[in-house]
Amino acid sequence: MPSETVPILEAALAEWGIALTPVQRQQFADYADLLVEWNATKLNLTRLVSDSGIAIGHFLDSLAVTRATEIGAKARLVDLGTGAGFPGLPIKILRPDLRLTLVEGTAKKLRFCQTVVNQCKITEVELIHGRAEDLCNEPGIRGSFDIATARAVAPMVKLLPWAVPFLKRKGIFVAWKGPAAAEEMQHAADVAARLHQSCRIVPVTLPLSGEPPRTDNFILCQREE
Repeated sequence: MPSETVPILEAALAEWGIALTPVQRQQFADYADLLVEWNATKLNLTRLVSDSGIAIGHFLDSLAVTRATEIGAKARLVDLGTGAGFPGLPIKILRPDLRLTLVEGTAKKLRFCQTVVNQCKITEVELIHGRAEDLCNEPGIRGSFDIATARAVAPMVKLLPWAVPFLKRKGIFVAWKGPAAAEEMQHAADVAARLHQSCRIVPVTLPLSGEPPRTDNFILCQREE
């Protein structure tokens, strides 16, 4: 039976006025197939393996960042603790102009990401094996990115000191968070002040995500002027 992952994703994106090209549709289809295959035979990557789970819970959830903030043309984006490539690779598929760096501490997960990059023919993607907290001050990495992302990685009190050093002076850090976003921000207030970061919460409701619909709370942090 053909996968319904891409049709579900396209229907949801249509609610946001976004249409996929034939190349993008094929890339998302191949990505979904690889995720299911590897999850079943090689590596436990995710508990979401249904068509709707992948389409909404992974792909659309990753792309929701485009509703939370503007990402400039040809921006450099670093995805911290990318795991199976989320949110970095779906963002890159939708926005092929971006220059993407994936950071992941588990070598097997990074090999999966490399397989997706190769088979989906995604260009301008750099993969780095390591932990964000160890890499953030490395020459050639520190202060190099326009945007840093982190999805299901760690609390904000830990994430901020890891993510901010990756950013250019006017760069933005985006963290995917759930209902406890405000509480996390409160706990990280002292850290944000020390790093001169101004943070805010931006909610984004995901189409076709159930009833009631699921809402992602994005925490956006940027250097205070």
